[in-house]
Amino acid sequence: MLRPAPSSLKTLPVVAVALFILSLCACADENVFGVSEIDVSPDGKKLFVSARLARKVLLVDLDSKTIVDELTLKGVPSGLVFSPDGTRIHILSSSSSSSVEVYKAQTLEHLLSIPAGHSSEGIAVSPDGKWLYVCNRFNNNVVFIDLEQGKVSATVQAVKEPISVAVTPDGKLLVVANHLPLWPATEPPVSSVVTLIDTRTRDSFNVKLPDGSMQLRDLCISADGKMAYVTHNIANYMNGTSQLDVGWMGAGSVSIIDLEKKEFSRNLLLDSRDRGAPNPWGISFADDEKLLCVTHSGSHDMNIIRHDEMMKNLKDNGQEEYRTPFRDGNVIDEIRERVNLPGNGPRSMTVSGSKAYVAEYFSDTVAVVDLVSRKTATIDLGAEPRTSLRLRGEKLFHDSRLCFQEWQSCATCHPGGRSDGINWDLLNDGLANNKNTKSLLYSHKTPPVMITGVRATAEVAVRSGIEFILFNYDKVEKEAEALDVYLKSLEPLKSPYLVDGKLSKAAKRGKKLFESTKVGCFACHPAPLYTDKKKHSVEPSSEDLGISLDTPTLVEIWRTAPYMYDGRYTTISQVIKDGLHGSTIADPQGLSEKEMNDLIAFVLSL
Repeated sequence: MLRPAPSSLKTLPVVAVALFILSLCACADENVFGVSEIDVSPDGKKLFVSARLARKVLLVDLDSKTIVDELTLKGVPSGLVFSPDGTRIHILSSSSSSSVEVYKAQTLEHLLSIPAGHSSEGIAVSPDGKWLYVCNRFNNNVVFIDLEQGKVSATVQAVKEPISVAVTPDGKLLVVANHLPLWPATEPPVSSVVTLIDTRTRDSFNVKLPDGSMQLRDLCISADGKMAYVTHNIANYMNGTSQLDVGWMGAGSVSIIDLEKKEFSRNLLLDSRDRGAPNPWGISFADDEKLLCVTHSGSHDMNIIRHDEMMKNLKDNGQEEYRTPFRDGNVIDEIRERVNLPGNGPRSMTVSGSKAYVAEYFSDTVAVVDLVSRKTATIDLGAEPRTSLRLRGEKLFHDSRLCFQEWQSCATCHPGGRSDGINWDLLNDGLANNKNTKSLLYSHKTPPVMITGVRATAEVAVRSGIEFILFNYDKVEKEAEALDVYLKSLEPLKSPYLVDGKLSKAAKRGKKLFESTKVGCFACHPAPLYTDKKKHSVEPSSEDLGISLDTPTLVEIWRTAPYMYDGRYTTISQVIKDGLHGSTIADPQGLSEKEMNDLIAFVLSL
């Protein structure tokens, strides 16, 4: 039912920047949905809402504000788009072998299933309705699906974790948001890129965003097809993490891409001076592009920006970007409103008429925002309250209200509990020694933690992080306990380098080499965790730091580039061949080219 938004929240609000692996975590004792993607039917009468945790798509009637039907998928519903004529809806069913499921929009009759790739996350349809474009996040590519033939007809390489795609109104250009940077972290500027793909020639071009841009999420394109807008965080990673005030460590942002020139145009900061707006997610135009709306999954609110005035201000200002710290306020303060949303974890958004509908992941609600009055209401989808300690920990991990002035959440640097690909100068082991963000997968199983093993256990690191990175000095032991439970629940994804879920022939040969005395990788990286939980002097890292480094797990190493303590290498091949990694244990350099490739194939399969 539709209920007024509460005037205040009595419990700590929460948010998720969910990855596919979190969606696979079954909550057998909880009836939860995890609503994420949302779209309104062409007639404006119904909402289609993805329920990731329940693996369902819910059909919500906007008159009665109730669920009137649902679709159950084998995989995780991670994207949906209507055909241009509104007769069909295409839904991504995401897994290690994703598919596109095609249904009649009115009757929900299943029409077609089309194989896609690994962890498909973004989907768009051509203006003529003949083509679908799908991002395969962990294959790092975009596939072109011919709907007449019902199959993939072309594949175009992206960069790292393509997560969202949009097509220009003339159908000639795809705009693809790559979630994370793939760049040597020692060579600034380090940022994610937007990949532009010509739909006719399939040629691609990468547009690099401002230094520190990462965790790209959603896209929208202007009606004239000249500009694209993408949401993301900006990491001010060159600053020591000594404070958070006025965006010292980071900011929420929208980058504007000039599609005619194929270049970065402008950068728009979304924070307020004394309140962060981290982890921006959904973005959409409204009121004939007079308004630009952005949801913030970290701070549980929405920026409503007067777009026409914004573009004039940016033009008059004459700068190409606006970076923190902005000590006298934000350039857009006078032309925007920040509207607090009633639920927890706002993600995708769709606009119909004068209303914006926002999927709220953790509260299993849809926020309804009147863009004229700025009033909010809630469509309650009826899921049961989330009471487990693991779910509470997941909420806290993604909630910037655990942080001083809401500047960031744990997920701001650890999306989905993994790495952001950035070097940070954390002060827990001195100043001016930037090191790469580690994945938190298996962190509680593999002490000590941090790059240099400066924390004895992950439990200590969690509590230290709350105090010295989020700058929260309150007593938060219960919150820390919940975070521990959540992080312990993280499980690895199946590697995209596996073949039907198993090692390839090359990887099997590489496994034998890995475990042999000739190569000796197992000495420091023994199965099953692929770490000996000890510290070692490993060149060139230890040579630079003058200290030993904690041995990281190799599980999911395929998704954690760049590598080594300072992220100097972007491939495992570079780690072994250029970095001579492991040469102090055995002699991997004595391997033939074929043997080397087999070894790499195994490591990337873990």
